[in-house]
Amino acid sequence: MKPIRAYFLGLKRIWQVKRYIGVIYLINLLLALGLGSLVGQAIYRSLGKSLAAERLVQGFDPHWYGSFSATAQGLARTFHPAVVGIGAVFENLNQFLTGRLFSEPGIFVWLGLLYLLVWTFFSAGFVSRFVRPDDPEGFWQSAARFMPRFVILAIMAGIGYYFLLGGVLNGLGGWIRSLTRETTDERVVFFLTLVKYLAVWILVWWLNMIFDYSRIATVYRDLRMVWLAPIEAFGLTLRHPLKTGGLYYLLGTTGLLVLLGYWMTAPGAGQSTATAVWMAFLFGQLYVIFRMGLRVWFYSSQTEMYLSLRSATNRQSKEDDL
Repeated sequence: MKPIRAYFLGLKRIWQVKRYIGVIYLINLLLALGLGSLVGQAIYRSLGKSLAAERLVQGFDPHWYGSFSATAQGLARTFHPAVVGIGAVFENLNQFLTGRLFSEPGIFVWLGLLYLLVWTFFSAGFVSRFVRPDDPEGFWQSAARFMPRFVILAIMAGIGYYFLLGGVLNGLGGWIRSLTRETTDERVVFFLTLVKYLAVWILVWWLNMIFDYSRIATVYRDLRMVWLAPIEAFGLTLRHPLKTGGLYYLLGTTGLLVLLGYWMTAPGAGQSTATAVWMAFLFGQLYVIFRMGLRVWFYSSQTEMYLSLRSATNRQSKEDDL
C-alpha cells in the first residue's frame, strides 16, 4: 500500500471513533479548567481592585507581571505571557526538544503522567477498533484488556526517550562544547548544534514510529509477551522504510501545516474584550481537538499500512511454500 492511500484511509476511519475523541477532549478540558481556576484565583488575589487590574484591561502590564512572578508559588509560577496562543505550543515544544519536561513543578509532572495513563487507555481502545473493526468486544472492554500491555510499551518507550533526550542529547552537547571550546566562529557551533538536534530527533521520530507499530502488532497478534512487539516493529520499519517513513512524513507534515496556520491566526496575549478572549479560547480549543484527532489519525493510518504489509508478507510466505 502506498503511503498516500494509507493516509486517506486513516482519515476516513477517524469518523468511526469520533465520540471517543470527544470524551478524551472533555477530560482534557476539565483538567485544564481545574488547573486554570487555581492559577486564576492566584492572579485575582494579586490584582484585587488595584490600578494594575485596570491597566490589564487595556493590555498586558509588565510591571505587575514582574511583581507577580517574583512572589508566585506552586502552579501560579507557571503563568507567563507564553501560555497564550502559539506561545503555549512553542513553550511545550521547547521543553520536549531540550529534554526538560521534568523540570516543571512536581504537580504538573504527576498530572502529566496521569494524563498519559488516560491517553494510554484510550490508545488501546482506538487501536483495537482500527485493527478489529468487527470485534464484538466494545471500545471500553478492548481498551481495558489491552491497556496493561500498552502501559508496558509506554514504559519501554519512556526509557528510550530518556536515553535519547537525556543521555545521547546531553552527551553530544558536552562533546560539542569540548570540541568548540577554542572556536571563535559561532557558525561552527550553530552548525554542530543543528546537526546534534537533527540526529537525535530523527532517532526520536523513529523510536516513536516503532512503538506506534508495536501497539498495533500487540493488538493484531494479541501478544502477551509485549517485548516482542518492538522487535517486530523495528524489523518492519527497516524492511519498508519508504512506506512507513513516508506515511509518518505525510502525517507529520499535516500537523506542521496546521500548526503554521494556528501560528498565523491564533490571538496572542493582548486581548482586552470579552469577545476577543472567547475567540482566543475557541481557537485554542480547536487546535487541541485537531492535535487529539491527529494522534488518532496516526493510529488509523499506520494500522492500514501495517495490515497491508502483513497481508503482503503472508501472501509471499504462501507462494514460497508452494
